[in-house]
Amino acid sequence: GKDSAGNQIEPFIYNGTTYLPVRAVGEALGKKVDWDGATRTVYIGQKPGEVSYMTETIQPYKNYGVRIYNLDNSKKFSMAGVGYNSGYSFGGHITTYLLFNLNGEYSEISGTLGAISWDTTLTRDLNIYLDGKLYKSISVDPNNLPEDITIPVDGVMQLKLESPYYGRGGTNGDTYIGFGNVIIR
Repeated sequence: GKDSAGNQIEPFIYNGTTYLPVRAVGEALGKKVDWDGATRTVYIGQKPGEVSYMTETIQPYKNYGVRIYNLDNSKKFSMAGVGYNSGYSFGGHITTYLLFNLNGEYSEISGTLGAISWDTTLTRDLNIYLDGKLYKSISVDPNNLPEDITIPVDGVMQLKLESPYYGRGGTNGDTYIGFGNVIIR
């Protein structure tokens, strides 16, 4: 095999056991490789207890009207008085969506879903599609507190988060929703 730089991975034999360079193998598999010097442990992929924010892990295709809040950015949004500097917001007079290619590599996504709205009369939906099939539609009411949600994505190739706009008839146009501190495992 070859590592991520295209160099040949050379195994070696010591005392009758064949060894492979861990970093080269991990990177060839597309996984992050970490060394914990305190415990003298190598981790391939995510360390136990490590949190991976989705905004930092996987870049989506997004359409106009969706904002992405990254940890390295000073921008944040708030829901029920709590500030979130990692996550996504949906809204405006347009159907907004994010499309993620998960490639079957993750098991679940979790975060806090709520309203960023100043108009307490209008709800807005979040439709969750797994591989093109509607998994769940959640109606976000600005009068309710944000709620923690978990989306099972084991084996899912593509995730779509969509917030439809139903027209200027007053159903949801001025309501914005947020999906904050989204963690992917």
